[in-house]
Amino acid sequence: VVGADGAAFRPPLTSALDAMRTAAAVLMLLVATAAWASEPTDVSLVQLIANPELYDGKAVRVHGFLHLEFEGNGLYLHEEDFRHALTKNGIWIDPTGPHFKDASSSNNRYVIVVGTFNAKEKGHMGMWSGTIDRLERVASWDFVQPSAPPDARTAAPSGRQ
Repeated sequence: VVGADGAAFRPPLTSALDAMRTAAAVLMLLVATAAWASEPTDVSLVQLIANPELYDGKAVRVHGFLHLEFEGNGLYLHEEDFRHALTKNGIWIDPTGPHFKDASSSNNRYVIVVGTFNAKEKGHMGMWSGTIDRLERVASWDFVQPSAPPDARTAAPSGRQ
């Protein structure tokens, strides 16, 4: 519909519906963005240690060997790193928060941890390569890769001396 001045005329009801549609679209976009932003990033301990600034303040999901003790709560690359006190090959696990109590059943096991990475905090005495706090999940990671068949090149020769 064209008004007397030649400009397009929109009835008030149509304008109100357009405004409501726009507001609904913006709201849906904000909700989707918030949900996406809170989804943890799958990352390895190697990536966290090598590039801490990339993950600082972000929710992460990571696997490692968990050892819990007074002033020594750490997530290590490997069990051997814990056994040899290689704390720089690990991340401090902040013992505060409601989900930390879930971690005790996973002590001295490989685990999956979901929490917020803090590159600035280095744990007890600054010995670690960062901290994971605001834990959302700590659970045992019991997956074990089946043994590969022995390589024919390394197997002992049969019947030959």
